[in-house]
Amino acid sequence: MEMLSKLNKQVYIVLFFFFCTVCFKAQTLEELQKKYPSDQEVNLKQSTTVKIIVDKDKLKITSDNYEESVLLKDDINSSKASGNVYFSEFRKLDKLDAYSLVPLADGKTKKLPALNYRIKPDKNSRSFHDDSRIKEFDFPQLGKGVKKITNYTISYQDPHMLSGELFLDGIPTEQQEFKVITDNTVDLGYKVFNDSDNKIKFSKEVKGVQTIYTWTATNVEKYAYEVKSPAPFYYVPFVEVYVKSYQDKKGNTVNVLNSLDDLYQLYRTFVKDIYKTKNPELEKTVDSIKAKSASEYDQVRNVYYWVKDNIKYIAFEEGYGGLIPREAGDVYNKRYGDCKDMASIIYTMLHYAGVENVYLAWVGSRERPFSYHDVPTMVVDDHMIAIYKSNGKNYFLDATSKETPMEYPTEFIQGKECLVSLGPDSYEIIKVPVVPAEDNKVDEKINLTIQDNKLKGKGTVLYYGYSKNDVLYRLYDTRGFEMTAKLKAILEKGSNKFFLESHEIENKDEKEKPLSINYTFDIDSYLTNVGDEIFINMFLTKNTFDGILSENRKKDYEADHTGVYRGEYTLQIPQGYKVKYIPKDDSFNNDQFSYKIKYTQNNNQLTLNVEVKTNYLILKKSEFPQWNQFINKLTDNYSESVSISKK
Repeated sequence: MEMLSKLNKQVYIVLFFFFCTVCFKAQTLEELQKKYPSDQEVNLKQSTTVKIIVDKDKLKITSDNYEESVLLKDDINSSKASGNVYFSEFRKLDKLDAYSLVPLADGKTKKLPALNYRIKPDKNSRSFHDDSRIKEFDFPQLGKGVKKITNYTISYQDPHMLSGELFLDGIPTEQQEFKVITDNTVDLGYKVFNDSDNKIKFSKEVKGVQTIYTWTATNVEKYAYEVKSPAPFYYVPFVEVYVKSYQDKKGNTVNVLNSLDDLYQLYRTFVKDIYKTKNPELEKTVDSIKAKSASEYDQVRNVYYWVKDNIKYIAFEEGYGGLIPREAGDVYNKRYGDCKDMASIIYTMLHYAGVENVYLAWVGSRERPFSYHDVPTMVVDDHMIAIYKSNGKNYFLDATSKETPMEYPTEFIQGKECLVSLGPDSYEIIKVPVVPAEDNKVDEKINLTIQDNKLKGKGTVLYYGYSKNDVLYRLYDTRGFEMTAKLKAILEKGSNKFFLESHEIENKDEKEKPLSINYTFDIDSYLTNVGDEIFINMFLTKNTFDGILSENRKKDYEADHTGVYRGEYTLQIPQGYKVKYIPKDDSFNNDQFSYKIKYTQNNNQLTLNVEVKTNYLILKKSEFPQWNQFINKLTDNYSESVSISKK
């Protein structure tokens, strides 16, 4: 009787799943089309199962991945026809099975294998940790109701390279599961980011000699890109996992990434040999630089600028070449290298010169909002630099940015943590400063005259810090007509009838001096004549950034850097005319953004002084209303004109 009861229970379970499956198949496509009316495709399931076992006192880690999506429309983008899988030397692609499931008239499906397999580099990767590549393929016979299936297995060659799961895709996802199965002798570390609403459900279960960790989410929204928003790591739910330690056959604990000490010791193995081999030619170069340097600071600056000017930045991410800096002599001979190589040659050259207080350091770009105190893993950093310490100050020596002066860190590491190598067992974490707005200022002075009903001007503009970098980036490798055209776009004033008559650039190659541009121009049809009165809008440069930020925007707004624009426009009042109307002065004060506007008349000259400052890297959504008020008031001022009339 008990056996019959068990059998009946099994039958009921089978029938339950059978009827659920039938109902799902009959209704899925129609329901999904109603649920996602504007989407061409939806993920039905994304599943990743990581298995971590101890084999012969070593960790063996594999990841089985399953992706299933269905097309909701017949008219699909060509991008939907291809699939891809990411892999590298550290994440080897062991198996791949991709195919289309095409529905047939009799209710069955036809399996059609994917075609045209090819391998491409991952051009979007900024990490120096590996040589990420993409295996692409094409799904055949796509149309409404067709499913795309991708099944693949990744094997991790180094347990330190184990990575977590982003709950993100460019299309909606019905169900996403991330599972880690470990031997019970493995101590797994994990941390969930960006899930304040607890959308990701977690469970942990011990089954015999294994422990199963599972994170699941349903109805995962597609990731919607918004202009100038911080990177996905700031928003998208993310589960980082890492092996803290495991036990070998003798019961000894083997640490992997149990603490930041372990991560640091791993990094030390990558840099321990970079100073072993001497290079006579490089030493001669260092000696010549040292002979021209009056102080230690000068030596550091001159070596740093020599690397910037003579070593070309090229990214390398081939296997451990993505982790271990090349020796300085090799970089010197080839005259190119990646960020690690540039850090290596700066470090080596300065030690050749006898400068001991220079160190290697790892740092994350602003795309990675993680702290070494959050997780002791490689997800925190993706960049390498050298650090020079002098009189209590840290100098962040990053030669990947050619124009940045020594006093500035590179723009994309502002505000980030640096893991600084002080010795075999000694390190510290320091924070990269955010460069103040005043150090990225733009100062512009323009003298204006009215001739033949045209507004003519003679100006000088000075660009400092990152503002200088912005201009030089736009002018890079240009000359002749192309240079003039780009300068016109940079300097354009008033209207599209701005004509750049002449220009002269100074300090283009002087890293520690502001970029100076002297220029003359005229603007036709800019003045408005009404009887004996002339109206002139003196705001020839109108900084409104990206304008009003929509209340429907979901993400914060990110700026490349802080900055301040100061403009001084002085109008020579024509003979026989007088000033009739001057707009009111105005100001807006906020810690994050501000402006000051002031008009001054002195005899036959009228001067407008304007200052617009932005003092943030990330503007929170909660600050949008005040930002929009700032932009509206600024725009209102920009619409004001002065008027002069005949005496």
